[in-house]
Amino acid sequence: MQNCREEYGLHTCDKRRTRTEIATDFGESFRFEEGFEEDDVLYNPDKREKRHHVTVRAIKVLDYIFARDEGIGEHFFLNLSQLSNKRKIVISITAHSGFINGLIAAVDHKPIEMQTGGILPMIVARDDSNVTSFASGILSSIKELFGCVY
Repeated sequence: MQNCREEYGLHTCDKRRTRTEIATDFGESFRFEEGFEEDDVLYNPDKREKRHHVTVRAIKVLDYIFARDEGIGEHFFLNLSQLSNKRKIVISITAHSGFINGLIAAVDHKPIEMQTGGILPMIVARDDSNVTSFASGILSSIKELFGCVY
């Protein structure tokens, strides 16, 4: 997923490989998202991405996850009011700390200093009773249920 990546720019280690290289290494079972370019169009060797841009990308990733219905069907969309009637889905995002910090900001959680190799378990759910995207419905029901947003 193009938006689920480390802050990009300046450092060559943050430039992703070409689509062809990824397809060769992971085979036909790997599915690319629509619009996934051959070359890394986001990387700029002269400019580092701003942190608020990472947060915007994290919100887009969450919107994608919660709105996605291809492959898994409506079960991919977690609706708190119907969750007990649906099979439970667990999605693991393994990412660099820059993107994890973007996720933390996207769910309006207090900043957490991630250590190298650190793990941050997060439970993120959305009540879609009156929202159209993750960004517009920032976990009010989780706050009510658990008093927190992580």
